[in-house]
Amino acid sequence: MEFYVIKQTYEDYAKTIPIDNTTEKEICYECEGIMVKIIRPIKFYLKGSKQADYYNNIVPYKIVSDRFQRLLKEHNFLGCEILDAKINLESCPSKINSEYLEGLKELYIFGRAGLVQDSEGKILEHCPVCHRIPPSIKDEALGLSINLQTWDGSDLFYFSNWEGGLIVTEKVKDVIEEEKILNVNITNIKDFVFNSLLKKLKKNDK
Repeated sequence: MEFYVIKQTYEDYAKTIPIDNTTEKEICYECEGIMVKIIRPIKFYLKGSKQADYYNNIVPYKIVSDRFQRLLKEHNFLGCEILDAKINLESCPSKINSEYLEGLKELYIFGRAGLVQDSEGKILEHCPVCHRIPPSIKDEALGLSINLQTWDGSDLFYFSNWEGGLIVTEKVKDVIEEEKILNVNITNIKDFVFNSLLKKLKKNDK
């Protein structure tokens, strides 16, 4: 069974920009890691005029087009739901159709697959309390894998200690490719690295 990491392309598509959100901060007493959460619904606007189907600029939150939403519902994919989001139309480019803008919603992911593990099935070192993975540990991971025993069977899901890292099944990947969903980069989880620049540097050293 194949799994894929979904990220946005960071090309010249419009970007989602947060505006006037209420947030809450959590600090781990063990590792002092900080987690800032937006109190839903997410409030945002678009900067730029090139429309996309998938936006992940407000990490870890995902905003998706009405077209992408309909595809997810039509195929009955498990592990996600669509939540309302509030877009500030006055701050968006006038070139973009208001119907498209009003159709943008949050893609909320509730599917889970246990703790992050490398390509050999070894769980990455993490904080014993909040399970946060230090950046230096992430940088060393060349490829990831899914423990089928801790995966809940969802089509769209996160590792429990990597919120925002969207992983999908091959069924979802195929639909994204067939329907040409815009602003999506797909990587087989076996080939995924957190720090692509570091990977290139290591290759050059060999």
